[in-house]
Parts: sequence; C-alpha cells; structure tokens
Amino acid sequence: MRGLSLLLTLPDAHSAADNLRNTHSLRNAVVRLVSFLALIILLGALYALWIRPRQLHWGATPAEISRAMPADGIIPDPAFDATRAITIRARPAEIWPWLVQMGFGRAGFYGYDLIENPGNGAGIRSTREILPRFQHPRPGDPLPLSVAATLIYGPIEPNHYMVWLGSNHPPSGAFVWELVPIDANQTRLISRIRWNYLSTPAMFALGVFTELPSARSCAVFATGQKAARLSPCLPRGAR
Repeated sequence: MRGLSLLLTLPDAHSAADNLRNTHSLRNAVVRLVSFLALIILLGALYALWIRPRQLHWGATPAEISRAMPADGIIPDPAFDATRAITIRARPAEIWPWLVQMGFGRAGFYGYDLIENPGNGAGIRSTREILPRFQHPRPGDPLPLSVAATLIYGPIEPNHYMVWLGSNHPPSGAFVWELVPIDANQTRLISRIRWNYLSTPAMFALGVFTELPSARSCAVFATGQKAARLSPCLPRGAR
C-alpha cells in the first residue's frame, strides 16, 4: 500500500514542479517587460527634458531664438518650433548660391545624403558645385524634398533669406533660412522651422524628420574645392 501511495503522489509532485517553473517563467517575463517599458520611459523622458530642448536651439543664441524672422506669422501656433544657427566664415553673397539650390533632385541637402537623396535621379551625393539652373526660384515654385513630399517656395530675398512653405492650404509649416552678417567676413546662418504635424504618412514623416538639427546642413561649406574656403561651420561658442 505504501508503494501504491507513493506512485499516486508522483504525478502531483511533477504537476507542482511544472506549476512552479511556469510561475517563475511568467514572473521573469513580467520583470523583463516592466524593465523594457521602464527603459523606454526613461529614454523618452531624457530626450524630452534634456536632449530635445538643446537640439531645438542648436547653436542659436537667446537673441536669435527670440528675434522675429520672415514667415513667423504664417504658422502662429506651431506644434514644432526650432531655431538653429551656425557661424560661417564667408559673406552672405558667397553662401547664398549654395543655400538657394538645395532640394531633392536639385543640389541635395548637404547633410544626410544616404537618407535624403535616394531616388532623386541626380546621384546619392549632394553636389560640390554651384548649379546655375537652380539659382533663381520664385515664390510658388515647387521644392521637392523627397519622392513623397514637396514644399513650395515662399518669400525670397536673395542673399538675405528664403522661406519654404507646406504645399497644403493654409500651409502646415514654414522653413526659414536667413543670412545675417556679423562683420565683413563672417555670417550667421539661422534656420527656423515652425511646423504642425499632419495625419498623412508622408507629411507626418517629414514632421518627425524636422526633429533632426537641419542647420547642420553647413556640411556643404566644407565640401568641394570651390566651397573649401567657407569651412569650418561651427556653432558660436564651439570654436
């Protein structure tokens, strides 16, 4: 009888062991999930509270952040508002030809070529020279940003500023590029982006991409023999 009782209790013992292992596995899975979610929340908080405020104003002085710029009134209450700046050792008239020819299928954007230029029909690399055919855009002309997104030119004042606007009506956003001379040989390039995110995938993706510090497109001024004299492009205070 004792042997029979022992045999009868063995399945119960195996079942209890299996339950214990399942409980441990479930507990470990929950701990991993909670740890992963906590890491995501921590990284999100780090970006929102420390990284994002700094990259929204990369290189810009408090005076530049607060100053009025062309097209500010077009997007009076943006969801995204960034002002960034760099100092370039060149005059506005030297910088303008490189700036005005930017665009997808045009000169490129001089920055993240592998992301920005695929499919443009003009090669993966941004140009290293002045392109005369792209030097005279007019307000209302289209400005392709990618195979899926196109802006239009807004107000333009050669050697001073140009504005890119969302192609919808009213515009969902404005990109402003302004050249402000410091002295006879140095210029501040100030970039301001005021944008409201849209529900369409292409425009939402464009809005997310504006989180990147686009004023760093100053890479153009260090590329090519003709532009070498304009480098380096450094934020004020970083030199």
